Amino acid sequence: MAAGWTSPDARTAPSLVPGRLHLWRVDLDGPDARTVATTGGHDLSVEERKRVARFRSPEDARRWAVSRVALRRILARYLDEEPAALVFELGPHDKPGLAGPTGRDLRFNLSHSAAVALVAVSVGHPVGVDVERIRNDLDVLALAQRALPARAVEELVSAPLSVRTRAFFRLWVRHEASVKCLGTGLGTESVDDDAAGPAVEDVALGIGYAGALAVGAGGHGPRAEGWDPARVSYWEWAAG
Repeated sequence: MAAGWTSPDARTAPSLVPGRLHLWRVDLDGPDARTVATTGGHDLSVEERKRVARFRSPEDARRWAVSRVALRRILARYLDEEPAALVFELGPHDKPGLAGPTGRDLRFNLSHSAAVALVAVSVGHPVGVDVERIRNDLDVLALAQRALPARAVEELVSAPLSVRTRAFFRLWVRHEASVKCLGTGLGTESVDDDAAGPAVEDVALGIGYAGALAVGAGGHGPRAEGWDPARVSYWEWAAG
């Protein structure tokens, strides 16, 4: 999926309608993020602030806090609510959702790794998103054999050694996005690219990262029949 990320302003302020999907990229190390890390704590819940305090690494704490503030501010924009007023609840297999009737039809998913976060938002369509920083110090074949479906392992084995690491991370994020979309719990068998599964697309994030977006059906059943990637709008999040 080729992504052209746009920073919204007063003329391009995003509005979300059924059948469309918005994908937000958040730079967790950018100037806006560093400002949010010191001023955005009031947007977080008490439990979120407690979690920030439990991180041993100040960098990890800051990045996690910024990802949550960004999620709250993005969702609040669609709902015309204050970010701090949003209440999250966990559904089956701990898939997050919004409590109360206001956010009932707004589906979302958050993923973050190192300095990048992705937030997918849709009306009615279940969504899953995953981002991973590509690492070269892993035994990717062993990891794949433990965690990925058999056909993904077969694809990885057939990949040239020179691109195997990148291939692994592409397969990994597609699997995780698919599972998160379905809400079946991590570690389960993915139905990525299967007739019974969600539509899954790669997300271009530049050198060093792999990303994927999964979209399920808005009605009964998990398949997003006829889903067109052109229905996705790509936004670059800013704190303002």
